[in-house]
Amino acid sequence: MLRSLVGSEMCIRDSNPRCSEDRLRRGLFFDDDGLLHSWNLTMCDLDRLPDSFGRMRVVGSVDLSYNGLSGLPETVGELVVGGNLHLRDNMLRSLPASFGQMKVGGYVSWRNNFLSDLPPSAFKTVW
Repeated sequence: MLRSLVGSEMCIRDSNPRCSEDRLRRGLFFDDDGLLHSWNLTMCDLDRLPDSFGRMRVVGSVDLSYNGLSGLPETVGELVVGGNLHLRDNMLRSLPASFGQMKVGGYVSWRNNFLSDLPPSAFKTVW
């Protein structure tokens, strides 16, 4: 898990040159078993997420709030988040068709974006 996570982390950094590696790592939290518990990516100057982001498995929550994300990769449908997924206060204009296929154990927050139409699949993301 850690090896693939470091790959995701580096891909995020490569896709977002204004975001520092230190900032990405500072938001990582692992549980006692070494599984990714949560990842706080708030205010990381993220403009885009790599395809590898959708392949993550997170026990707790992922927070992508207050970035400049204008879209999400199609692979987001493969994402598994045991807690909440925060997408608020970005620049999202649309959601990929696969959005409804991801597994979220808590809630998805997407307020304060530029979403004019939510696909019906957007309401099927909660377990």
